[in-house]
Amino acid sequence: MRLAKPTFPAPDHDHGRCNRGRAAACRTGVRAKAQKFTPIRRQVLEALLSSHRPLGAYEVIDELAKSMPRPAPITVYARSIS
Repeated sequence: MRLAKPTFPAPDHDHGRCNRGRAAACRTGVRAKAQKFTPIRRQVLEALLSSHRPLGAYEVIDELAKSMPRPAPITVYARSIS
């Protein structure tokens, strides 16, 4: 018997609430490392949170390029939040 793969995210998932929680955790993490939550870091985070799947650096760059001049890969790698 084969089980159906669950839908992800669930149909009743509140993506906005999920993102707010993750964004707050990232801001806290950046500040804990004595760094600034700069506008480019915010934009990279927003690009990462735009989907519920892992994004590669070039996918983040493509997302950022929709609203700003296309950034160099080092911008995404250096500004990513771990």
